[in-house]
Amino acid sequence: MHHNARRGNKRTTTWTGYKVHLSETCDEDAPHLITFVETTPTSDRDHEVVDELHENLAKKEILPLEDLEL
Repeated sequence: MHHNARRGNKRTTTWTGYKVHLSETCDEDAPHLITFVETTPTSDRDHEVVDELHENLAKKEILPLEDLEL
């Protein structure tokens, strides 16, 4: 069995596993919908995933006007 999980650290939290990155619509007058999901090893840098996420959303012509990173 191949094990890809890595140890991750973010601020004061440490875990072994993966990161899940989501893109969600946030219009006040519409339902909130998940538009993109990407699972990565914890060793991948968040800003690299955001660039890929934006590329995929742009291809589908649903790139947001504003980003909120948590």
